[in-house]
Amino acid sequence: MVGKRHAFAHRESVTWEEAAQQTLVLSSKRSLAQLHADTGQDFSRTPVIELSQLHSMLSVVESGDGVTIFAEYALKYLRIHDVVVVRIVDPHVMMKVGLYKNKSATLSEAAQTFYDFMCELPDRFPHALLTE
Repeated sequence: MVGKRHAFAHRESVTWEEAAQQTLVLSSKRSLAQLHADTGQDFSRTPVIELSQLHSMLSVVESGDGVTIFAEYALKYLRIHDVVVVRIVDPHVMMKVGLYKNKSATLSEAAQTFYDFMCELPDRFPHALLTE
């Protein structure tokens, strides 16, 4: 995710190598280790702005002082900000998420809503896989 005036704003996608050359706005510097594990990209020289509040992170991105990375399913909630979504590709990173439910227990309303949301992901995002 980048600000609307960022050099990447009009691009459809960028590579992880290109992303690593930007200032990353992250909730924790530990995220770099996970990014390295997921992509194989060297982030050791990547400048990082570490902020714990989502609003602060998005404000920095909106101002053009950095870029941030969000999971695709969260993006619809972030579009109220003055930012642009640019896909990061090469290599493609897939996140595996497990969801377990006790068949003999009734879920709370909130838990059922979350369960339904996760089950609908393949309909919203064709590359998402759901196995039962």
